[in-house]
Amino acid sequence: MHHFLIAIAKTPTARSGLIRKLEKGVEHLVPYVPGRMHMLALSERTFFVSAENHDFLGLGAHHLKQGRDFVTYDGFCWLQERETQTVSLFLNAFRDRGAFGLNDALDGEYCAAWYHSGCHRLIAVADFTGLRPIYYMDTPEYFAVSNRQMFLNPLLIESERISLDLQEAADLVAKGNKFTDRSILQGVRMLRPGFAIAFTPGASAEIRRSGSPIFTARGLPKESDYVRSVSEIVRNLDALDNMPGLDGLPIPISLTGGEDSRLVLAAALESRIADRVETFTYGFADNPDITAAEMVARKAGVPHNKRIHAPPINASERAVSEIWTDLTRHAYRFEGAPGAWDGGASSATKVGLDVVGYFDAYFKRVRPASAEIDVTSREVARAFMREPQQPFDPLGVLTPQAIQRDTEICDAWLESVLDEGAELNDIPELFYFDFRLPWWGGAIAANVGSLYRMAPLASKFASRTGLKQTVTERRERKFVFEAMKILRPDLLELPYLNKKWPDHFQAASPGVRLPGVELQLPAPRHQSIPWPITLARRGGNFIHEYLNSHEFNGLKDVIDLPKLSGFLADPTRVNNSTIVRSIVNLCEILILAADDQSRHPDKIEKAGLSGPRLVTDIPELIQLASRSARPSGTQIPNPSPVKPSLTQRTYDLSFPDGPLSGVRIDPATRSSELILHSLSLLVRDGSVIPVKLKSLLCNSEITADAQLDGTLKLKAVGTDPHLYIPSALNRDELVGCVLKISASPSSGALELFFDQGQGFTRKDKITIPY
Repeated sequence: MHHFLIAIAKTPTARSGLIRKLEKGVEHLVPYVPGRMHMLALSERTFFVSAENHDFLGLGAHHLKQGRDFVTYDGFCWLQERETQTVSLFLNAFRDRGAFGLNDALDGEYCAAWYHSGCHRLIAVADFTGLRPIYYMDTPEYFAVSNRQMFLNPLLIESERISLDLQEAADLVAKGNKFTDRSILQGVRMLRPGFAIAFTPGASAEIRRSGSPIFTARGLPKESDYVRSVSEIVRNLDALDNMPGLDGLPIPISLTGGEDSRLVLAAALESRIADRVETFTYGFADNPDITAAEMVARKAGVPHNKRIHAPPINASERAVSEIWTDLTRHAYRFEGAPGAWDGGASSATKVGLDVVGYFDAYFKRVRPASAEIDVTSREVARAFMREPQQPFDPLGVLTPQAIQRDTEICDAWLESVLDEGAELNDIPELFYFDFRLPWWGGAIAANVGSLYRMAPLASKFASRTGLKQTVTERRERKFVFEAMKILRPDLLELPYLNKKWPDHFQAASPGVRLPGVELQLPAPRHQSIPWPITLARRGGNFIHEYLNSHEFNGLKDVIDLPKLSGFLADPTRVNNSTIVRSIVNLCEILILAADDQSRHPDKIEKAGLSGPRLVTDIPELIQLASRSARPSGTQIPNPSPVKPSLTQRTYDLSFPDGPLSGVRIDPATRSSELILHSLSLLVRDGSVIPVKLKSLLCNSEITADAQLDGTLKLKAVGTDPHLYIPSALNRDELVGCVLKISASPSSGALELFFDQGQGFTRKDKITIPY
């Protein structure tokens, strides 16, 4: 998990204000205990902040400085070669394609940002899926991009307290999930999937699509289109074999009785990970999904894990106050974005892979209730956008001005995609992917520490094929059927849970014996009572008192409070899931508006991160880095004759761009003993040059003693010891180094100095406290 921020301070006052805030740390802004943080100055007024707590896929550094370029990302690319450095892929793609062509060059689930210090230009890109959302803020003080909303608000607002735009909260109350690009956090905007934003100080930000739209392919799909679509989905699963962190691990696929997860399983069994595939389903023992999935897994010949949950001994419901406590953490973790059905109360300690079947809505109509819609006019499109997932405003409490605002935003979006070449019948799918999936799937994928979700159905070509289908073909799920027929026709012969293929599919597929019926299984006997239902039905008085005990400025402009009070007072009116969802989403809004969210950070085991807890080159933050190296709650010990123990650390460091006449390593700033284990130089062409440690030259303030195991024992006898990289190397081609060193906190700090033609200076100096 990696959250990042790049912020450009537009004024000196904004710069000093941001530094003061960073001095307080950023741990309170992420839902986990960071295993590693970076706070770096990219220019006089541009700063990079990141927090990480695992590198589950083993992809290495998530940011890279090379010359005047700096790039960072979250998520992953579908790697085609195992040795590829993902962060270098992004840097090269930005350099070769620019902001507005990058999405034609890369496949995966990612967001990325690129800063060029020469022209002070900051660019951010969101991939076409929306599964790794990125946000931005443009105010008189800052322009900033981040993949965590709370890195923008409250960090970059004056109060440093979460500030809500309640006008934007209508989406959650009316539609169950966000359906515009405007966050409920004041000033924060989401970059639409497939778009890029570019900002240069003194100019307005430019926002437009990155790469070719997927909805401009026309003509009915041919058999070759389905074949290529399948090959791209299989290639996505092949790429899992190139993820270093997954070496030797089984690849678990969440399997249900539906069609999407069965398609993912079929594709996985044709990929390079076929012998590592296993499936799982969870729920009570009589959950129909468990029986259906077990049947499919047996036919496919893969192991199946039934994660059985014990049903409650009795049907007693939890106290509303306990549920509210859980909701305060949920609102914080997901920033109030997705529906509360997604849980979020429990802490995460271990990370696991979850290969999922969603991202199927480009292949078929978004939901059964809209499957019959044939969008023949703007009026029909407007009706869909009003109710894309559920009946609009099921509580009936939105004010007329809130409804009018939503209509105007949706109308503007509709005209923008039609101008790009979309057809009216693309609107249900495009609207879903632009505004619903980034908030729901995206926030979950980005902010849950216990699962690393991947959606191999996210293929540009497959999505284009899906959108080329007629409305009837989307309604009948023809893409899924054709893909299964290519991959595993034998799995088509097993009945689906709550799904029957149209009769004419059999006539067109004589080589497949379709079951012709749905899978009939008994309804589960153990019906649980989800906590959102308890809150919505029994929490009326609690919610009403919460409303009266806090000041919610602007809420009455969005919500008719007398109508809401009448609804909360009558539990019998809470009679469907959309009403429940709207009440719970409203509660999330109230919690954030009251700044009443709670943070119980995830503590991830085996994070896979190395190096110091905080790396910074900002002079004002050096003392912060020194403090962060000590365990929380400890005090600086008094001088002691006891020799401090050495801790081994690995540092991956970037060199400045331009000709380098020399590189100097100062391993300590105080008299101490250290061990240098290895030093490797990174070359511009991607190669790595190991340095013979005994070839390093040193000054009089340090002694170096080569050991039999190849390490170098160092003894700093002053406060300014120097090690020089041998002059025989071509330094102009060097872009960085990786060094492994053992030191104690008493050693002070590791420093790198560079000679760029005028001797060693403090320009571009790197300082890393031990």
